Amino acid sequence: MGGCSVVESAESAFVRDLAGDCLRVTPTEPAWVWAEREVWLDEKMAATPGFYDSSQTPWTREIQCLPLQPDVKEGAVLKCSQSGFTEGCLNVLRWMPENWPGNALYSINSDAKAKEVADKRLEKTLKKAAAGQLTGDKNDITARKFGLRNMDVVVSGSGSSGPFMEAWYRLIILDELENHIQNQETTTADRAESRQATLADGLILKLSKPELAGGIIDLAFIRGTQEKWMVPCTRCGERIELKLSGLQFGHCKDLLGNYDLDQVLRDTWYQCPCCSGRIDEWEKRAMVNAGVWMPTPHDQRRRAPGGKLAAAEPGVRSFHISDFYSLWPKMTWGFLATLWLKAFVIEPNEERQKYFRTNHEGWPWDAKEFQVGEDALNKLVGGYQESVNGVVVTHGVPYVLSYGSDGQPQAPLPLFGPLHLTVTGDRQKDCYKYWVQAWTWDGQGYLIDIGQVPNDEAFLDLRLRPYYLLGQEEKPHFIHGGLVDCGDEKVEVLRMCVKAWTLGWSLFPSRGSGWNSEFKGKTYFYRKDVVDGVEIYIREFYDHAIKNDFYLGKIGKRNAPRLWFPADLGENWKMELRAERLVNEKGQGGRIVQKWKHDKAKHGPNDGGDLGKQQYVIYQEIREQLLAMKPDGT
Repeated sequence: MGGCSVVESAESAFVRDLAGDCLRVTPTEPAWVWAEREVWLDEKMAATPGFYDSSQTPWTREIQCLPLQPDVKEGAVLKCSQSGFTEGCLNVLRWMPENWPGNALYSINSDAKAKEVADKRLEKTLKKAAAGQLTGDKNDITARKFGLRNMDVVVSGSGSSGPFMEAWYRLIILDELENHIQNQETTTADRAESRQATLADGLILKLSKPELAGGIIDLAFIRGTQEKWMVPCTRCGERIELKLSGLQFGHCKDLLGNYDLDQVLRDTWYQCPCCSGRIDEWEKRAMVNAGVWMPTPHDQRRRAPGGKLAAAEPGVRSFHISDFYSLWPKMTWGFLATLWLKAFVIEPNEERQKYFRTNHEGWPWDAKEFQVGEDALNKLVGGYQESVNGVVVTHGVPYVLSYGSDGQPQAPLPLFGPLHLTVTGDRQKDCYKYWVQAWTWDGQGYLIDIGQVPNDEAFLDLRLRPYYLLGQEEKPHFIHGGLVDCGDEKVEVLRMCVKAWTLGWSLFPSRGSGWNSEFKGKTYFYRKDVVDGVEIYIREFYDHAIKNDFYLGKIGKRNAPRLWFPADLGENWKMELRAERLVNEKGQGGRIVQKWKHDKAKHGPNDGGDLGKQQYVIYQEIREQLLAMKPDGT
């Protein structure tokens, strides 16, 4: 046979390559070392284009080493706003195809952010890193899935349950976990853990800025090793944790004893708790880059609210980082000191205090109850202006309600081009309260009309009310349909909805409830009922999840797609939107659970909140249609 050549078949080549992947030597080079050589971050990914540089966020190196630690099954990060952990985890995804192949899932809180991560931060770098594993089939690379020869990488918004049911994953990354859409009683973290229950070397990484004490990322941190980034003092060499108590700015006052914020910005320094030595801002970089992760001593470990002191669970490493370590040029100790003074001393404000605690200190807000703040409502008003890094930014377009409180036309709407107008109603003893929302093609919602009418007939007449766009007054828009809460007056509401159908209007009853198995992974389901011999389907929704999405997400965090308010919303409606409270209560087994409570005698009616949350029940039905549409409405 000498001199004869053998042509390898496609089948045998596949088997050879598959065997090569399976018999790959266990990697020893961590993802961050590999990334500094292989990952180029362009202007869309970094302020300064260049190769990935872990010295800018040295604390992220360890989480990029976790795949090399077979005894670790979970890594949890309680992080601040400028931590770099997302990029570090994306490095692990880029590193996997040639070093640690296996299906991977990256899940973030919204579809929009998932698309942004896939398009701007992952597609180009993953294609380059995994060039040897590309099949050449253009259908293998889609908007949310990267199909390689030896693994798939799936990028998903947290509201999609499919990715948690479709495949096994060696690695699951849950980014911004605290803000994930929880469409059922189990969380995305619970579902991720169930996907890896039978996997010997699976790894889950949980990352998030915290919210309330006892929240999902706080509890994940508590379960683990609770490691802190300990840095050497430049005076005595002892390792210390950088935190608020070390900032020294008490000397930055004018002759009247008031804080001089310009001086605070310039002259704040850090005092070592061991030797009382002075550490200046310019010394921070070398000190931070010499840091190491160290577990919290047992007697100092954080415990769950109302819980007992407990040791770390085997296989769970957890980390905490704050902006006091940040090497971002603007995130100086002086800058953080000015933010703290503004929130706690100069103009005390609970919302700003919570923001400082959660976004800069990276610790959860330990409040007994949460209430929507007036500041949060004002920030949803179209045309709201705020200063971002010294630059005044205007959000949205100013507008007013289409109709005044007297029911008379008031003003045409700006040209934001609604595709759908929907109404929600709440039956009172002597009237109906209503909320009309305009939805744009990309899912943004605008409150355009709110008020009350005396009876069923007047509510049904809302279908005839025209709404006009500025410059298109000859083409009125009308309400397509909506939901009416039937919790207290079920029969009457069902009858009105049936009558609406005879008038050609798509009006349906709705009611909130606690969790039950009929939701099947959604926040709502259809419950069949009968009134006067007519079958009707009630939109029953998971009340707690919808309230979280509406109050915490759409209002509190201004989550995309944005909710917008008119300039003339009025104080009474604002009070109704702030009437409910999210409180911490002890649940089964002593675990702290969060529940929405309403005390009408103490805080007034919550009808405005009920109307608003129902709009986001409607959104669950129309979101796929809206997001699939093009800007021209096709």
